[in-house]
Amino acid sequence: MAGYIFKELRLTGENKKDAFVQFKHGLNVISGPSNTGKTFIFDCLDFMLGSSDKLKAIPEIKGYSNIFLEIEADDQSYTIETEIKNNNTYKLYRSKINKLNTEPEILKRKLDSNTKNNLNSFFLNLNKIDNKKIRKNAKGDTTSLSYRNVVKFALIDEERIITKESPIVSHYTRETEESNTLRFFLTGNDDSSIIKKISSQEIQRRKGKIDLLHEFINNANVDPNLNSDEIEGQLERINVSLINFTLNFNRIKKDYLSVETDYTNKNIEYVEFNKRRSEITELLKRSYILEQQYNSDILRLKSTIESGLFMSENSDASCPTCKQEITTKTLDIEQIIISCESEIQKITSLLKELKVSQTLISEEEKDNEKKLLSTITELEQLRIKLQDGIGIELDKTIETLTNLNNKKSQLIGIQDIISKTNSFSQTIKELESSIPITKGNYPTLTSDVTKKLCKKMSEILKEIGENKTVNYSSESFEFEIGNSFRNTYGKGYRAIYYSVYIIALHEIMEDNTFKIGVPVLDSPLVTYKKPNASGEGIDLNLAMDFYRYLSKTKIRQTIIIENEVPPQDILNKVNHIQFKGFGDGFIPK
Repeated sequence: MAGYIFKELRLTGENKKDAFVQFKHGLNVISGPSNTGKTFIFDCLDFMLGSSDKLKAIPEIKGYSNIFLEIEADDQSYTIETEIKNNNTYKLYRSKINKLNTEPEILKRKLDSNTKNNLNSFFLNLNKIDNKKIRKNAKGDTTSLSYRNVVKFALIDEERIITKESPIVSHYTRETEESNTLRFFLTGNDDSSIIKKISSQEIQRRKGKIDLLHEFINNANVDPNLNSDEIEGQLERINVSLINFTLNFNRIKKDYLSVETDYTNKNIEYVEFNKRRSEITELLKRSYILEQQYNSDILRLKSTIESGLFMSENSDASCPTCKQEITTKTLDIEQIIISCESEIQKITSLLKELKVSQTLISEEEKDNEKKLLSTITELEQLRIKLQDGIGIELDKTIETLTNLNNKKSQLIGIQDIISKTNSFSQTIKELESSIPITKGNYPTLTSDVTKKLCKKMSEILKEIGENKTVNYSSESFEFEIGNSFRNTYGKGYRAIYYSVYIIALHEIMEDNTFKIGVPVLDSPLVTYKKPNASGEGIDLNLAMDFYRYLSKTKIRQTIIIENEVPPQDILNKVNHIQFKGFGDGFIPK
C-alpha cells in the first residue's frame, strides 16, 4: 500500500528532557494558545521531509541537538534522524523510534538524480510516485518529480493558507510545472511520454545524426555471424586459460627467482674464493721472499763466524773491505762467534716455522682452487638453467599470456563495437521516434481534469454548512466558490476554502494506488474569536463543522494545528493534543 502516516516527532539533547508529540490514525488536532510550540511542530515536520530551510533558532530548542521522526508505511516502521544544526544527511532506521537497534542507512538531504540514497527518493518510493516526469514549460521540457513539490499539496503553513494567490500555483514562473503536478495526481498520468516540440533546424540536426549513426554501423565491419553470446563464451574460455597460465607463470617465476637467488649467492662465493686465491698467491710470494731473506741472513752470519775464526788465528789482520789493519786484541772474537751462532739458530727456527706456514698455505691454496673450480662449474650449470632451462619455460609462458591477453583485448574490442552498434541502433530508433509527424498540444490542467476535485470540494462545503458550488478557472489557476473567486473572500474564508481544497484532494487520492502524504494544516480556522481576525474570520459553527467533517473523513491521517479546541461531541473520535502554555507545550521546561 502506498503512502505513510506520522507516528512520533521527537527532539533530544544532552541533559535535556525529550520533547515529543505522538500522532495516531485519523484526525490529530494540536491546539493551544500562542507560543506553545504548535507552529514549531509544523516546521519540524517540514524540516524532516527535506525542507532546505533551517529550523528557527527559537530560545526553547537551546541544548537540543537531534531530531527524530517515526513514520509507518505498509505496516513497516521507519525512523528518520538528523542533526538540528547540520542536516546535510539523514539516518534512516527500519524500526520504531524506541527500538533503534538496526544499522541506519545514510540518506542525503539534497536531491541527487544519479543515486537513490536521498530523502527525496525515499518518500517518492513510499508514495509510489518515483520515476515520474512533469512538463515544466511550453516547449515540452520535463523534470523529475521532486517530493518537495509534492509536499506543497500536504503541508500548508499559516501564511500560505490565507494567501490571496492561487492555491495551486505559488509563482507565475512555476505555473506549468505546479499545475501539471496537480494534473498528474488527479489523472495518474505524468509527462514521461510527451514528445518535446522541436524546431525544423533541430529536426534536420537529428536526421543528420541518424545518418551518421547509420554510417558508423555500416563501416563497423563486424562479422554478422558473431554475436555477443559467442564472444562472451570465448572470453570465458580465455579467462580460464589466463587463470591457469597465470598460476603456472607464478610457479615458474618462483622457481626462476629461486635459481636466480642461488646463482647470485654462488657468484658471491666465487668472488670470495677468487679473492682468497689472490690473497694466498700474495702470501706465498711474500713467504718465498722471506725465506730467501732468512737464508741470506744465515749465510751472512756463517761468513762472519768464518772471518772471526780466521782472525783469531792471526794476531793482525786487515779489514777485507777498507784494508785497515785490525788488531785482534781489540775484538772479542769468541763473543761474536757465539752471537752469530745464536742468531743462526733463531733464524733457522723461524725458517722452520715459515716452512710450516708455506705448507699450510699451499694446502689452503689447493683446497681453495678446488672449491673455486667447483663454484665455476656450479655457476655455469645455474646459468645454463636460467638461460636455456627454466628461462625458456618462463619466456614461453609469458609469450602465451601475452597472446591470450591480446586475444582477450581483441574480443573485448569486437564486443564493444557490437555493443555500440546495438546502442546506436537503439539511439536511431529513439531519434526517429522523437521526430514528430505533427505537433500536437500538451495536456494541461483543465476544468474537465478538475471536475472530480471541484465536485468533492462542493460536497465538503455542503457538509460544513457552505452550500456553494466550486468551479476551476484554468486562466487564473483559481477556484470559483459560489459567485466569487476564493481570493476575493476574507482571510478566514480563504483559509477554510484552501483547507477544503487540500482535504478534497487527499480524499480523492485515498482511492489511488499512489499517494501524496499526510495533510498538515496550520491555522485553517480563522474565527471571530481570534483577535487578529479583523472582521475577516469565519463563523464559529463553520469551524466546528469543519472539525466534525475531518473526524469522519476516509483520509488515513490528518493533522490540524489550531488555537481552537474541537467540539465536545467528537473529542472521543480524534487524537487531541492540547498545550496549555506556561511550560506545558511541545518543548518541556
